[in-house]
Amino acid sequence: MSRGFSTGCVNMAKKVLTIPFKSNKGKYMTQNNPWLKPEKITSELLSVEQLTEELIPESFGAWVIDIAKRMQCPLDYPFATVIVMCASIIGTRCAIRPKSKDSWQVVPNLWGGLVGSPSALKTPAIQEVTRMLTELETYKFNEYENEQIQYQRDLRTWGLKKSILEDELKRALKSKKNDSSDADEVNSQLNEHEDNPPKEPILRRYSTSDSTVPKLQELMSKNPQGILVLRDELHGFLTSMEQEGRETDRAFHLEAWSGQGSFIVDRIGRGTIRSELICESVFGSIQPARIIPHIRQTLRGAANDGLFQRFQILVYPDITNWSYVDKLPDKDAENRAFRLIKKLNDMDFTKDAGAILEDGHKIPYLRFTLEGQELFRAWISDLEVRLRNNDEAPAIQEHLGKYRSLMPSMALIHHLLGVADGKAHGPVSLASARLAAATCDYLESHARRIYHMAGNIVQRAAGNLSEKIKLGKLDDGFTARDVQRKGWSLLTEKEVVNSTLNELVEANWLKSKNQTPSHGGKTKEIFYINPMVNNISNT
Repeated sequence: MSRGFSTGCVNMAKKVLTIPFKSNKGKYMTQNNPWLKPEKITSELLSVEQLTEELIPESFGAWVIDIAKRMQCPLDYPFATVIVMCASIIGTRCAIRPKSKDSWQVVPNLWGGLVGSPSALKTPAIQEVTRMLTELETYKFNEYENEQIQYQRDLRTWGLKKSILEDELKRALKSKKNDSSDADEVNSQLNEHEDNPPKEPILRRYSTSDSTVPKLQELMSKNPQGILVLRDELHGFLTSMEQEGRETDRAFHLEAWSGQGSFIVDRIGRGTIRSELICESVFGSIQPARIIPHIRQTLRGAANDGLFQRFQILVYPDITNWSYVDKLPDKDAENRAFRLIKKLNDMDFTKDAGAILEDGHKIPYLRFTLEGQELFRAWISDLEVRLRNNDEAPAIQEHLGKYRSLMPSMALIHHLLGVADGKAHGPVSLASARLAAATCDYLESHARRIYHMAGNIVQRAAGNLSEKIKLGKLDDGFTARDVQRKGWSLLTEKEVVNSTLNELVEANWLKSKNQTPSHGGKTKEIFYINPMVNNISNT
């Protein structure tokens, strides 16, 4: 498949927003100009690379395939969810330095989402995979409760000892027989004791559905390794980031994506909240029609800070034919997957993977093997050449630019899963680098489909409207306003509606006539439906 992006589609999207619609002034409504045969309206999506089993981490393969088969959803959905989930579990506990000498460091933190129709089973796929996080949180909560019991006991003992030392100090200060050295000795013991209270346990959190910044700041201050924000509908998250007055919140999310930022917040009534590391993964689902406005913002340059381009794990697969499946879950595959996830969660990457923790640094890191390094050098060289050819739309360039961190992140995730499975150790292998590069190719095809869909909005809208016309959802003699009021997908904006109607006129689906009401008033453009449209198939 060609890597070129249709700049014509982008330009069309821009024109839709700026060029006023010009009516056809009723030129078709004459006896000498009868209806012509309507043309087929096509709004095909770009093709995407099919997800192969080789790209799925081997230890998860059977589990992911089982989920997709039982649910009859695309394999891409559980795969993408697994990758982002594993990225969030690793978080700031291990990074990769992609170059052999340079200090450039990447935390394998990822944002992603599942794109598809409401019936594509996006949410069930996410829920089935992230049950593993729920089980981890249950495990950690039980552990936390036991630690709390012991903490309360230790705190009681600590408090009693503190009281004893305070009493001894009082007696020493009051005694005329003892010199000041006795009081000094007791005071020193008391100070040392007060400086070493029992350490209060912290509940490990893995995910949240509350994406408000104050709540995230609180969670991240206690979970610097990272946290996953799960949104059933990403549209809400993206919309909130585009609202006026949310610039500070948007900046926080942008910083948290890198996994290497920090923050200090002073809150009235809550004191100071501080975190040396903030690491946020974001994942959810979204419908094609709902993602388009956000991409159009990006295409127009209205939001040029790269927030949308941070969603590197976006998949929009073809929906396969459905068949009825009723089988027991593969418990062996599921149990193996959970054991691996738990091992990944419990690992000390410096001891178990050979990660390097330098003095003064917060995050241990790995590098590539010599063979893996050579593959990365060749891969990123190709990427940089492509980005500098200026053959891409700016939004695509920005998106692919984020692959500089995506490829090494994917390589590290594959490698650490191998470590957790007892099959790897030390530097990131050539095999992991190859899987990462292939995954980037796969994800690029999905990104191009999504951006092209948004850039080609008029064509997509025309396809939607033609289907509504065939279903009899519009009466003959309708107006553009009638269409807009319906609230149909892609047809809620005046400029898009007007351009879409013009497309259907050109394709002989409609004819238009300017009509002035008999009682006077503003002239309206009326659209009439070709009676032959029911004989046309757009497939």
